[in-house]
Amino acid sequence: MPGTASPFTDIARSRRSPRRFLPTALSPSDIRGVLEDAQAAPSNSNTQPWTVHVVSGAARDALGKELLRAEEEGRTSPDFTDGHGEGIHLERAQALGASNYRIRGVERSDRDGRREAVRENLEFYGAPHAAFLFMPALGDGVRTAGDIGMYAQNFLLSLAARGFDGIPQTALGFYAEVVREFLDVPEELKLLFGISFGVADRAAPVNGFRMGRAPPEQSVVLHGTPPESSASTDRTPSGPAVCRGQRHGGCERTSSEPCWGVVGTIRADVFALPVAVATVLRATGQAGELPGRGQRAGDLRHCPTRRSRPSTSRSTNIGWWPCPTTWTSPRPRPCPAP
Repeated sequence: MPGTASPFTDIARSRRSPRRFLPTALSPSDIRGVLEDAQAAPSNSNTQPWTVHVVSGAARDALGKELLRAEEEGRTSPDFTDGHGEGIHLERAQALGASNYRIRGVERSDRDGRREAVRENLEFYGAPHAAFLFMPALGDGVRTAGDIGMYAQNFLLSLAARGFDGIPQTALGFYAEVVREFLDVPEELKLLFGISFGVADRAAPVNGFRMGRAPPEQSVVLHGTPPESSASTDRTPSGPAVCRGQRHGGCERTSSEPCWGVVGTIRADVFALPVAVATVLRATGQAGELPGRGQRAGDLRHCPTRRSRPSTSRSTNIGWWPCPTTWTSPRPRPCPAP
């Protein structure tokens, strides 16, 4: 039923990035299933730009040794720059690092302990498998990286749905030349990051911490969506109360039945790049029209009457800008009959 929680919600919110794995290997059929799920990810113009190499067994062990040797010799070769900038993003990264070292009992001044944590990273945290995600040089690479991110998210969620675990690791991308040479990957394919996966060691102390997530109010702005308290409980994108195809042309309503228009987008973070989300606006008056051409329901710039934005706390940038229940439209037309 639309609007109700599903098993996906549990999977998405319970997924974790473990830093210690058991040696238990996945079966070939399980790995195949995860890869098929990942392959279903959307991509720009269906380009499907990912090239993925999975290492297991002896190949995994040999590559791990090459990565450790490169680390000892200081031979980093990232294809992409690294950094978290300043402000909140840097603060979040620092908080993760501090929690990771704290649970390991590694002090800030303990250089050997910190290096050992890095080396565990290059040993895939003991995971029996690792996937390396490569991308071609298409344009400036930003959209391609977004496609790879959606592939990786499918990959990780498929693991979680099957009872397995995975952790994305940008550190594996710091040794791109080593990985390309070992896997015989052409130079034109750039290594974005890797994913170590298997079965997490639930008893390992390092897996005993979990970083929180900021609430949506800190990263999402909703436009033209009414407060939840005034939303209809029987809305459905395909139900008879929907005014279909009226986003640009407008529709004229003369009954008391609700009209809905698809009007919104939600912004996501990097590697789960911007995703369009269908949100709905209900017109509640006895008569009126949905926004006409060039108008957006809920957009104050196109509302005949401006209404002040409700007060919000400093920690949120979410708010409601309700349009009146009657708009003007240059080309009104009747809503479809139920």
